[in-house]
Amino acid sequence: MFAYGTLRPGCGNDVMLGAYDHIGSATVPGLLAYHACGAFPVYLPDWVSGDVHGDVLLADDREVANVMAMEVFAGYDAVWADVTLGDGTTIECLTFPWRRGHHGDVIDNGDWTTTRHAYVPGRRHA
Repeated sequence: MFAYGTLRPGCGNDVMLGAYDHIGSATVPGLLAYHACGAFPVYLPDWVSGDVHGDVLLADDREVANVMAMEVFAGYDAVWADVTLGDGTTIECLTFPWRRGHHGDVIDNGDWTTTRHAYVPGRRHA
């Protein structure tokens, strides 16, 4: 699974996965922005403007199914997509893109972990 927001290690919702293996840092083409409410990020694969940074995690099927149910209930899609690991290897991972059209401020560098504590609505975030 490719995690780019609150499911990343140490970002809160990773505890939903129980024990998991961190395969490595990875990127996927797209745009990362804050959700319109400003609390968490959304990955927009159809707005390719750069790379979205995240982590590839391997967890038990049951925990992944629970996370998938949470994400889909929140309005995300569950889609298999190619992601690129730090060593250049491409693998297929479960991703949770946002395709609802509405989003908040763009995260220019594509990495939510670098802006999440300094977020100010209405300001671009590098």
